[in-house]
Amino acid sequence: MKNAGSLCEADRQLLEELRRIAGEVDGSGGENGSVVAVGRVADALVDSFGLSDSFLSALRGRPVRVRRSGGLEIWVNGFYIEGRGVRAVVAKAIDLLESDGTSAAELEAVEGSR
Repeated sequence: MKNAGSLCEADRQLLEELRRIAGEVDGSGGENGSVVAVGRVADALVDSFGLSDSFLSALRGRPVRVRRSGGLEIWVNGFYIEGRGVRAVVAKAIDLLESDGTSAAELEAVEGSR
């Protein structure tokens, strides 16, 4: 991992499970399974959706389920993504968390408090 020193062990294990289930962005790999992300990992996944902040605010702080059983999908608070888009979201969230261990939502909170 890059600078993942500030990630706790549970977050690191969750990222490994996400990699195992989602596979590579190019479509290779990936195993059947399901994982529910919470906390900073869930928020990093939500922040990686590429949607407006007003929509994302309804999803932040909620558990995010990533599942592969035939197809790859993400569920959070009634919002659903499937297919290659899920791989891209997972890869972006992992990069975000591993780059400095801080999610975009946490960075916005810090910036907003200044």
